[in-house]
Amino acid sequence: MDQQKSPQHELARVLGAVAATAVVVGSVIGSGVFLKAPVIAQSLGRFDLILGVWVGCGVISMLGALASAELGAMLPQAGGPYVYLRAAYGPLVAFLWGWVEFWVARTGSTAALAVVFTARLAQLFEPLAGPEHEWSRKGVAVAAIVVLVAINIVGARWGGLVQNVVTAIKAATLLALMVLPFAVGQFTLDNLATTAPPQAASLSLGIAAAMAAVFWAYDGWGNIGPVAEEVKDPGRNIPIALIGGLVILITLYVGVTIAYHLVLNMTEVQSVARPHFVADVFCGELLGPIGSKLAIAAVMCSTFGALNSNVLTGPRVIFAMARDRLFLEPMRRVHPRWRTPIHAIVGEMAWACVLVLFADVLAAKLGWLLSVASAGAYEHKPDKDPFDVLTDFVIFGSYIFYTLAVAGVLVLRRKRPDLARPYRTWGYPAVPVLFVLSSAWFLVNMFLALPVESLAGLVFIAIGAVAYQFRPRDATAGSRQ
Repeated sequence: MDQQKSPQHELARVLGAVAATAVVVGSVIGSGVFLKAPVIAQSLGRFDLILGVWVGCGVISMLGALASAELGAMLPQAGGPYVYLRAAYGPLVAFLWGWVEFWVARTGSTAALAVVFTARLAQLFEPLAGPEHEWSRKGVAVAAIVVLVAINIVGARWGGLVQNVVTAIKAATLLALMVLPFAVGQFTLDNLATTAPPQAASLSLGIAAAMAAVFWAYDGWGNIGPVAEEVKDPGRNIPIALIGGLVILITLYVGVTIAYHLVLNMTEVQSVARPHFVADVFCGELLGPIGSKLAIAAVMCSTFGALNSNVLTGPRVIFAMARDRLFLEPMRRVHPRWRTPIHAIVGEMAWACVLVLFADVLAAKLGWLLSVASAGAYEHKPDKDPFDVLTDFVIFGSYIFYTLAVAGVLVLRRKRPDLARPYRTWGYPAVPVLFVLSSAWFLVNMFLALPVESLAGLVFIAIGAVAYQFRPRDATAGSRQ
């Protein structure tokens, strides 16, 4: 038997349609919908534009999901976009995606979610608050990751169960936020007409900055791909999870956005500043101090669920790379009893814990280097959240790979027409083409809005291209079909 396809290196299919949909919804609903409203309001200053960006980014994400459903059903292997990029463009492009995922994108997101979780916990429990307790908060963040690592090592079924429960709570929370202004009878339609000066230099740059924030809120809809090898009947359940999950998400996000702006005028939304966040202020206006505490608890639950999703899905990319001899060999091993990629989970989450502990130092050093390299064009802000800094550096490069993965539908229709396609993209070829064109517009405008951060993302990808040259020469990427 081919070693790559032996049971020692394959995963068990244990996730049904409900669990798969919960992975999509639970991966996406994290901190963005609760925290990003001020950034979006500061970028645009008008409710009609804000609502348009939420709907537009949701539609773009839906286009991506419709196309990705074909890829996931056609190539139901661990790794998701890594597998699609490998099949469409070869091992180098696939390796670069895994490179970005492991070192910054997935692990940085995991670390950021863990820190947001403990920051909200510190709002509820004062012994954790204050700069003198920074390392205590970091310890709690690491502990949260370790607990979820243990759960997901025992089996994807347990990780999926946690995801189902937390996702149900998160969806119920957003539904409650949608109806709360009407339930207490405290809303003002005139708020929707209020405006405030935007901070962006132009409308297009403001839209691009707002889209970056909104795409952060929608980010994660493709997380079903990395666990596709563990989804039952993937030809049916992956499209259901992607399409159904995006419909749920767009409905919830648009509804919550309308609710926020019915209660708070544009200036009030723009002026929300940390440690407070828009959902906190919103609930405080409607329910008083108890409302703020409920909002804090909701964000804790939401970020915990998104954190679990990262632990569940992220290591599957590294597992797939290692199985193709493009990453460290131990990362491709599966636990003989629990059938989970135990070394990939532990290895990736160990790096996430390092980021939790030292990302503020790394971000400060990186910000200083960028400032020097750009002759002062990049303004390093020591008080800026370090995970925001890291996210700014990587988001441009990450979205390049999202675009390439969806374009892979077009490439593989021509390159591999022989592959079985249990689901075919609705509206082909218009759907993937529209996604690629809209993503290209976003990338161009994001580069103009954040040139140094975008360039840093490209440089990081270039470093990955150099690292690829040191791969084992017997790598067999691209052979698994």
